[in-house]
Amino acid sequence: MHPHYGCRLNRYMFAELTQTTLTEVEYEIRQAILFFESRIDLLAVNFIPEPMQGKLMVELEYRIVTTNTRGNMVYPFYLQEGTLVDPALLPACEIQDG
Repeated sequence: MHPHYGCRLNRYMFAELTQTTLTEVEYEIRQAILFFESRIDLLAVNFIPEPMQGKLMVELEYRIVTTNTRGNMVYPFYLQEGTLVDPALLPACEIQDG
């Protein structure tokens, strides 16, 4: 439900499959994980191109660092533990007067 969540891989839908394209795709993936998923360390991004099927498989190798963070927006955890969650992102019905 976050409009900026994820990465802009749709920009590469019809791009030629070159090393430059793969480097740019890897950068997009790494930035999205760094920004949106602080609970993991990304160890490697591997590509498995299947040009005859028009596919590019992406394999992520990662290590789980922690299972919960103060910025977690998973219901119901952010109600008690989400001290870094922006109240403007919460539905109005869930904001309680303190």
